[in-house]
Amino acid sequence: MATAASKKVIASTETVVIQDIRRLIDMMEVAAAAVDKSTIEILKGVLFEVEGSSLILTGSDSVTTVRVKDEGVITVLGEIKFVVPGKFFYDVIKKMPSGEIEIEINPNVSATLRVKIGKKQPVTMQVNLLAAEQYPDFDRKPLPFRFMVKPKQLASALRMTMYAALEKNEGHILSGIHFEGRDGELRLTATDRLRMAHMAIPLVESNEQFSNLVVSVNAVKAITKLLDDLEDDTVFEFSENEIQLVSEKLVYQTRLVNGKFPDCSKILNSQHSSVCIINRNELMAALERAKICATASDYKTIFIELKGDALYLKATSDGPKYDEEVQLEGGKGEVSLAADVFLLLDAIKSISTDQVRCKFHGQYSPVRFEPIVEDDTEQIALVTPVRMK
Repeated sequence: MATAASKKVIASTETVVIQDIRRLIDMMEVAAAAVDKSTIEILKGVLFEVEGSSLILTGSDSVTTVRVKDEGVITVLGEIKFVVPGKFFYDVIKKMPSGEIEIEINPNVSATLRVKIGKKQPVTMQVNLLAAEQYPDFDRKPLPFRFMVKPKQLASALRMTMYAALEKNEGHILSGIHFEGRDGELRLTATDRLRMAHMAIPLVESNEQFSNLVVSVNAVKAITKLLDDLEDDTVFEFSENEIQLVSEKLVYQTRLVNGKFPDCSKILNSQHSSVCIINRNELMAALERAKICATASDYKTIFIELKGDALYLKATSDGPKYDEEVQLEGGKGEVSLAADVFLLLDAIKSISTDQVRCKFHGQYSPVRFEPIVEDDTEQIALVTPVRMK
């Protein structure tokens, strides 16, 4: 991929013709997302680099950098670069009708957009550019370690995990998802101390075992969206402080969250004395009903009781009372505990299978939910009980 340093800053008027504005909009959506929170003026812009029929867009907030490339979307004489105000430019072109778009750039840092549709008068809009010579050179360098996964499988695993990460205190070690590679698996873990989500999916390839790669939730959300558009096995490269997703048309770089992620293996491998199998949709519907009653007086806790082949849910707030028996597919053992109904719902919603295995081990041990699957993935959702007086 060409770098910013290999292009010239515009010194005379140039006209760039983009043949399909919809493809440009898709590229700008990816690049502009990376500049949304930037506080540095030049990094509020998106860098355009053009070379023949190739267009490369770069967006960065200095922590996260994304480059997206497409072929055959643009024509221009020579090799040039210019910087558009990211969010504004994206909002402008989103509202433009389909068709060919001309971007006329002149050296007094202004650009004129002309969209021509048939014989109608073209739409014209003036956009002020940012100083391209001030844009940093974010040259992509290969990182020493790598692993490869199937993109759709990883995207699904990340969605089923990220809900359990710490929502506030960005930069805290628990505000990210822990990546670990060993025994041919990529293991993802997130926890905010009240709940935990864990997924394991097969690695296509890895050049070594790794641990303590913690990727922020914001970066995980962006990576998940990017993975949805990829078909081929996806390469991730990483070092001690950064990770990057690499494909033919995309590079996404971000810093890792600093710190040591807690060892969750003992909790994940803990024993359970009581177990039941339940229909996911029936349990989720029951929890939704329990939530309404439990929150009637700002009370989030419900009581759960397992007795052999029956599971009972109760809400005993100062408001409405709730008591329901949920039909089980099978059950063994007895246990009673209290838990936050919102956390229970998040855990159940993260599971996509019709049947769920629920495991218990006393009133103070985490409740464990697992999907019943036949493939080689592993998913665990844990919720910590509430200690009642």
